[in-house]
Amino acid sequence: ALVHACAEMGDIERAQVTIGEMEALNIWPDTVTYTALISCAVNAGEPQKAFEIAEKMKVKGVRKDVRTYNALVHACAEMGDIE
Repeated sequence: ALVHACAEMGDIERAQVTIGEMEALNIWPDTVTYTALISCAVNAGEPQKAFEIAEKMKVKGVRKDVRTYNALVHACAEMGDIE
């Protein structure tokens, strides 16, 4: 819920700190958490970071869902990369 709130505010730094705190407590981010982080990057005006987060999901073995892909399409739109 905190990462989602950060996403709404576009506070990517706080969202990433929260993820780090979760991992330090052996609470591993899931699809919903990473998708919120992707949305946060887009809302913060850092759409390229959204793709870095998506790559991290892949490396960590976290599956993307329709909401994740929707957030990535939004990142493409912010970058002007929709054709």
